[in-house]
Amino acid sequence: KTILYQGVLNPGRGIKLMIKALHLLENFDLIIIGNGKVGAALQEFVKSESLEKRVFFLGRIPHEELPNYTRLATIGMVLEEPLGLSFKYSLPNKLFDYIHAELPIISGNLPEIKNIVETHNVGVVVENYEPKTIAKTVRNLIENKELYQQIKLNQQKAKKDFCWENEQQLLDNYFN
Repeated sequence: KTILYQGVLNPGRGIKLMIKALHLLENFDLIIIGNGKVGAALQEFVKSESLEKRVFFLGRIPHEELPNYTRLATIGMVLEEPLGLSFKYSLPNKLFDYIHAELPIISGNLPEIKNIVETHNVGVVVENYEPKTIAKTVRNLIENKELYQQIKLNQQKAKKDFCWENEQQLLDNYFN
């Protein structure tokens, strides 16, 4: 089973928290796709946690190839932390990439991300950012096969709402 993080490796993305949560999750690996200013520090952190056989850094993948990797994961993580207003109101691209790949999501509880995850039932929101809570949430999602499958079905519907064709119409209407 794999948990996927894709995106920029910057502070506040919840990556370190997920790495810590791996200690409480048997049979899970973490795949990290992307690069950024904390990439080297995260690799050192993985070594210090003795998780180098369970955390894999794939670096930057060309955007046109990324969906091939995304579809192979078990869970997608969107654990942006509440580090300021830009985080609080963000809607990261990976959230929509996971929806389009029908990859169930574990998300943080920032308002905009939480709104999409809960309104469209495309994942599960963590109660807090403690590694123990994150691990429990991941386990509950995986163990509840009915919920996991329902989320995948909900994503089939949600990806029809979250597509460029719909956004283009909104923009055209706005500017006309």
